[in-house]
Amino acid sequence: MRPNLENERGVALILTLLITMAVAAMAIGGVMISGSGMLTSKFNAKEAALHSLADAGLEIARDSINRALTILPETGHIQIVPASTITDASGATIPGFTREVYAGKTGGRTGGPATSGQYGSNFMSIVSRINDVRGTVAARRGLFSQESWSRFAVAINNWGGSAVYGCGESIAGPFHSNSTLRLQSGCTTPKVDFFGQVTVVGSISNPRSGNFTQGYTTGAPALAWPTAAQLATMRQYAQDADQANGDYDITGGNTGTNRPCTRLDFAVLDSNRDGIIQWDEGYYRVFKCLSVSASTLDSSLAMVNGRRWTNINTAGMTGTLPTLTTDPNLLSPNCGGVVNARPWTTARGIWANMTALGRTANQRRDTIRVALTSPQRRCFLGGDPRLRGNTPADTLLGDSTSVNFGLPVNFGGKWITRRLGPHSSVTPVRNTVAGGGDADYWIPLGKNPNFKGVVYVTGDVAISGTLRGRVSVVATGNINLADDFQYWTTPGTNCSETGDIFGAISSSNVVIQDNSLQTPFRVGPYPAGVPYAAWAGGYVGGFDDTPAAENYHLFMLMLGNFMGDIPGIPVYTGPASPAIPGTLPDRCANAAAGCIRVTGGMGLGNVDWWTYYGVGSSNSSGWAEAHAYDPCGATNPPPYFPTTGRFVKSRYYELDPVWLNQTGIASYFRELQSR
Repeated sequence: MRPNLENERGVALILTLLITMAVAAMAIGGVMISGSGMLTSKFNAKEAALHSLADAGLEIARDSINRALTILPETGHIQIVPASTITDASGATIPGFTREVYAGKTGGRTGGPATSGQYGSNFMSIVSRINDVRGTVAARRGLFSQESWSRFAVAINNWGGSAVYGCGESIAGPFHSNSTLRLQSGCTTPKVDFFGQVTVVGSISNPRSGNFTQGYTTGAPALAWPTAAQLATMRQYAQDADQANGDYDITGGNTGTNRPCTRLDFAVLDSNRDGIIQWDEGYYRVFKCLSVSASTLDSSLAMVNGRRWTNINTAGMTGTLPTLTTDPNLLSPNCGGVVNARPWTTARGIWANMTALGRTANQRRDTIRVALTSPQRRCFLGGDPRLRGNTPADTLLGDSTSVNFGLPVNFGGKWITRRLGPHSSVTPVRNTVAGGGDADYWIPLGKNPNFKGVVYVTGDVAISGTLRGRVSVVATGNINLADDFQYWTTPGTNCSETGDIFGAISSSNVVIQDNSLQTPFRVGPYPAGVPYAAWAGGYVGGFDDTPAAENYHLFMLMLGNFMGDIPGIPVYTGPASPAIPGTLPDRCANAAAGCIRVTGGMGLGNVDWWTYYGVGSSNSSGWAEAHAYDPCGATNPPPYFPTTGRFVKSRYYELDPVWLNQTGIASYFRELQSR
């Protein structure tokens, strides 16, 4: 056995060597894996750093443009940061790399031309790229939207006079003032509540009277307020919709009178009769003075705007005679009521009917007073079909003869038919209630593919009705709120393209009409010795369908004031006891003329004594205010609503650096602007 055993003496050494080699191989593999992991980590860290540096270039450019409000060219691009070294957070240079940043307008919804869509030149693209000696190694594109003035619940350019926010008032969203902010002194419970961020260029008077839930900033940078010249450029958008045929580019006239000769009445029509109101089933129609001569007549303007009537007939009356102060609507063609369960009739109609029946002047006067204090009392704006006693079967809109019943020749107003020019393929949609005649009056909003969302009015204009769609009305004169103006959808519930939103943009003022619908008026003289509560006459309100409040769903922006229509004079001068009973659990319950509710946002060119007395706080005008903020203005503003000039983040895109090198910056911006 010994020789065989001696032949196996080298096995242990070989086995040891094999094990040693295996361990060495494992060690080498571990080192290699570890090294590879370290290289991968370093590469990923470097890649992340390069992308972060590219992202930082976007923010550096945006900050530079916002601070200097750099004017970007309509086409092409500018270089914001030339090729230069990059430093880290400590200021040390990062060797081997340079960064260059470019910016240009790219407009549109996705980066297209500056004239596309309802967003104009409100978008900017910034391209930031990082280079080394071999070329571009990282690139980013940022799409930035220009901040709209509609993002603010309240924005003010100039604050003058003695106007203040009073104790108990509130601002539900962001607030900005290019001037100062004045609060009533001594507010404790309640204070003036600000529920959004507050930025003020100047100072805040009596800041302890405010409750700033999100803080406030004074000494903030001023934001450029729009100019009349900038607003005038929006006329082209209206003309593009009908090639200047006049359906969307309207001559209003009577600039600055607060008694417009033109009214836009918005309505919702189930045009396909499917029982569902779609996003594009909004329309409007135009009511204008009957003639050029009528546009200067007080009686015509009073009829168009539903104001208190301008004359009175006392012939044949005995006793205490009525006056324009005690009976301003005794002969009104806009206001009426019910007497002895007979059909609703206007005051003017009652006077004419009773005259034909041979009734005395005193009987006519007393009957009209009964009608104007009846539960069915109502006032309507000129041209409203409900003012007519009978309606032809083929139309709801009256011709000039029926609309102006009982008025002298050439007095009053008329509905304007559509022009139907080159875009006559946009078939007018027939009213589902009437047979045919109304179809020629309704001007489509969403159903016109050429409509860019802008209606432009030269002069003053009044608005009323219900909106379905996305519209901005731009006026060179005053925009008058003649009656409730509301969305079909509840404000703030649909901020998409199918929601409703409205911009009222005025080169002058936005005015709350002091008319018979919105403000109480006298009916009959006040008899001596009769308790106010027991008297059927006196100051009477509730002549529209929302007697406790006037509701305006809109974002307004003006170069002038938001006010009542008699500057410096309170709108309502009647007794402090409310003519309109308060039914709402807020500060409006004690307002004699009711509540003004703006749901949206307010951009005020001026806040001064006109504003204070025209709308007022503490019911100084008869109205009280209880506004609400619509957050849709911050994310999807009204069409072409003016912007502040500042850019905010929208989207980021990672670019292929090799492709960008091959394409070139100039070609890339041309591509963005041609989409």
